[in-house]
Amino acid sequence: PEGSPVIDPDKGDWVENIFFHYKEMLRRTYARDAVAYEEMRRGEPYSPEEREERLKFHLERIPYKLHRARYKSFSTYFYELKKLGFVEPTGETERSDFQRITPAKGKPRVYYRISEKGKEAPWTDWYYPLVTLYPHFTGEYFSQKRQEEKEKFEFLAMTEAAQAHPS
Repeated sequence: PEGSPVIDPDKGDWVENIFFHYKEMLRRTYARDAVAYEEMRRGEPYSPEEREERLKFHLERIPYKLHRARYKSFSTYFYELKKLGFVEPTGETERSDFQRITPAKGKPRVYYRISEKGKEAPWTDWYYPLVTLYPHFTGEYFSQKRQEEKEKFEFLAMTEAAQAHPS
């Protein structure tokens, strides 16, 4: 989507590369939305040349870290997809940058593709794989955990206040 390269479904791609193109797609989408907002405020659409210029303007100014997608979160998400069997290694590997520096310690880049199970899975299972893996992690579960944390902090605050001002 949004101008990302097409991944050969048989060859797959390595996780870091998928993440990079995901982040770039977010940047391009953000820039496109910014141009659409400008057009709405302006009251008339840009010409195709003006639109391209505005897109370029925004892309040059949107930092890579603007979006909250972080590699750690993405790798956790990808791990959950592997655990569900939605992605599988293709058998293809290549030398990683780390392997070039320290060959004894480095692991190769592993290429992954969407498995048949992943192709058949409903979008809801892809959307939040943690809940698919652990069905007891519902909204109510997290709400209860937040409430317990809140009560714990309130109790600690009361205890500290009582210790600071003994009767």
